Parts: sequence; structure tokens; C-alpha cells
Amino acid sequence: MKRVLSFLAVGLVLTMITSCGSRIQSHGRLVEESQLASIEIGVSTKQDILFALGQPSFEGAFNSGKIYYNNQIMIKEVAGKNKVSDRTLFIFTFDNSNILQEIEVRDQSTDLQIAKIDKATPTPGENLSATEQILSNLRRRSDQ
Repeated sequence: MKRVLSFLAVGLVLTMITSCGSRIQSHGRLVEESQLASIEIGVSTKQDILFALGQPSFEGAFNSGKIYYNNQIMIKEVAGKNKVSDRTLFIFTFDNSNILQEIEVRDQSTDLQIAKIDKATPTPGENLSATEQILSNLRRRSDQ
């Protein structure tokens, strides 16, 4: 019995120690140099890009003729917020015939900073507690 308890205690301590490290996460699609080797400006089509790189992270709005491949490496410190350690954005621009006209590469230093709201989007109005919401719903039902 003592042996089992000591084994559980050691396992618990090891779990606590290993869970205290920072975590590295990758978001988006990583574009490799080898994948870019087959792409030629003025020759490659949108279909060629999609075949070589897969689905883009997002496409440009209003038929802008652009597709975007975004990759972010984020580090979450122990009991901290996520911090972007590296970000790369590939922007492929096509003409009306879907022929590649330009490749633009932006990294964290040349790209715009994106404001991130951690919790909920702020909205005007009342902030009701759970109890107040329940009572409000009960009042509405009794009025009907």
C-alpha cells in the first residue's frame, strides 16, 4: 500500500512539474520554401497555388483577386497571455484570368499589429448577473 501511495505521489509531482512549462502553438498554414519553388509569377494560376499550398487561410473580399496564407507561432507562458513570437503572411495577387501577378511576404515587423480582445466584444447595455437574468425571464413570463 505504501508503495502504491509513493508511486502516486511521484506521478503527481512529475505531472505538476511538467505542466508548468510554456506552450508553443502554431496557427494557420505553414508555407515551405520547397512549395514556393514550383510557383512562378506570370505563369502559375490560382489552381496551381491551391494545389501546391492547399486551402488559403482566407481570401480577399470584394473579388480583390488575393488569397492569403497566414502562419503564427504563439507562446503561452505559465499563467500568462498568448504572445506572438513569429508571424508570416503570404499574399498572392491574381489578375482577372487568375494568373499570379505578385507574391508579397509580410512578417511580424512589416505587418500591421492586430488588436486582440481577450474576452467578449464590448457592447452597450446592461450587464446582468445569472440570478438577475433568471429573475428577469421569470418576470417576463408572469407578465404574459
